[in-house]
Amino acid sequence: MYLDSLRLANFGKFREAQVRFLHPGRPTISPDLPRPHWPNLNLVLGLNGAGKSTLLKAIALAALGPAAEPAAAQGLGWVRRAPATPGLRASAPPEAVIEASFFAPSQGKRSAATALTTRATIAQQQGREVFHREPVPPRGLATPEQTLLIVGYGATRRVEDTATFRAGHRLASVPESRAHGLFHEAHALTPLAAWLPQVQRDNPVRFAQVQRLLNRLLAPAGCRFSGTVELGDYLFERDGLLVPFAALSDGIRALLGWVGDMLAHLATHYPPPVRLGAAPGVVMVDEVDLHLHPEWQRQLLPLLAAALPRLQFLVTTHSPLVVGSVEWMNLILVQPGPQATGEAVRVVHPVHGLDADQVLLTEFFGLESTRAPAKEQRLQQLTARSSAGDFQAAKDLLAALSRGEEAL
Repeated sequence: MYLDSLRLANFGKFREAQVRFLHPGRPTISPDLPRPHWPNLNLVLGLNGAGKSTLLKAIALAALGPAAEPAAAQGLGWVRRAPATPGLRASAPPEAVIEASFFAPSQGKRSAATALTTRATIAQQQGREVFHREPVPPRGLATPEQTLLIVGYGATRRVEDTATFRAGHRLASVPESRAHGLFHEAHALTPLAAWLPQVQRDNPVRFAQVQRLLNRLLAPAGCRFSGTVELGDYLFERDGLLVPFAALSDGIRALLGWVGDMLAHLATHYPPPVRLGAAPGVVMVDEVDLHLHPEWQRQLLPLLAAALPRLQFLVTTHSPLVVGSVEWMNLILVQPGPQATGEAVRVVHPVHGLDADQVLLTEFFGLESTRAPAKEQRLQQLTARSSAGDFQAAKDLLAALSRGEEAL
């Protein structure tokens, strides 16, 4: 089961928004949208505060059902308030509405594709916001939280050492734990050494699947998962040396943190003989490029999409290198609308293969220049003077275009 579409009303920045998503069960969302090379990728872009993280949280609330109530209670202002009008008393905010449609592809000749829509509301009652999901229509179908593996990771994700994690957490893959990191900054991810050694002992075939997936994703960093445990932690091979997880760079640990946690949920939700690389689900990652070197940013999403083709990825980023690694069909732009609203749109502008400067000058980022503001201002002044016939200004303009401003 995958997320097919989402409608928001009076939720956070969104007064009214409708978004359709790509997923492996339906590789395109409309007849006029070409099929992308990676039909399981959805990349959400926008300015800080535009509503990207809000969109991911709304999806989690819609998919988790009753298990989402504790997370919803932690929200600060889910219900959108209209801008204040001078001289008029503020009216009570309307309730927020989240409607999500889920799509289950057919499983062979004996079953047909099915769709299911859930509806949740958040209303203000006695000074607090109360979450309620309306009952799913009795169609004989399981609810999304019963059949859908959905995991989510916020931008403040972190991994504790194995001993600390075991002392304060329990290993579980219940619905309320899978998207905890989207709502709680202090949420700790499951380290590899907290669950993988048992898999390594009990099921060598599954452990080999995990090892292959990790090494495929680590290849751009020149790092390899050895599979060897020392002093309670796994060792990784880097530049010919074996180093423990704690000694790896922030970028590698940031990626391994959420990927390892995701694989732990996959392994629990799909027992053997299901192959992890063929397991379906929805994975949401806020700021997917967190701490990653540009070389890795260029390759990460295509690697994820190819290694885990039956997972539907919904991720956010501010990196033009990540954007240039996919196609415009994979992109959803959250942009500001009138009266402090947000809206999610698709922009038809080919980006795959453009360099970072070219991507930054598209509608997806909206920059007029990628130069430092002072440099850009000086170039504009020199351009104006040279256009007026100042020969020296023309020479200075050519020199300024070819170098930086620092003295040599």
